[in-house]
Amino acid sequence: MISKPSLKKRLMFRLAHRLPPCKAIVRLDSESHERRLSLRERLLMWMHFRICSWCQRYTDQIKLIRSTASQAKHQAPSQSSKHMPEESRARLKRRLREAVDEPS
Repeated sequence: MISKPSLKKRLMFRLAHRLPPCKAIVRLDSESHERRLSLRERLLMWMHFRICSWCQRYTDQIKLIRSTASQAKHQAPSQSSKHMPEESRARLKRRLREAVDEPS
């Protein structure tokens, strides 16, 4: 005897077929960093995340990458404040001149 799927499984199956696919959710997630999503879009994402752990993981990873990059940007010393030592600069100029003067 084949048992019927539980009510919860049937609802999840129907919901999964009515929600946007993962590709659309990823696009919405990207757009959410540029603009405020509408209530409908946020609800679609929330419902999709309830049934798709992969999209939820992807979104969490993107958030981690963005926050890490933002922190690194603020902690990194300014490149304009660093100067090449005079000795290194002279050595580089000498090697460039030698490379230009060498016949091919």
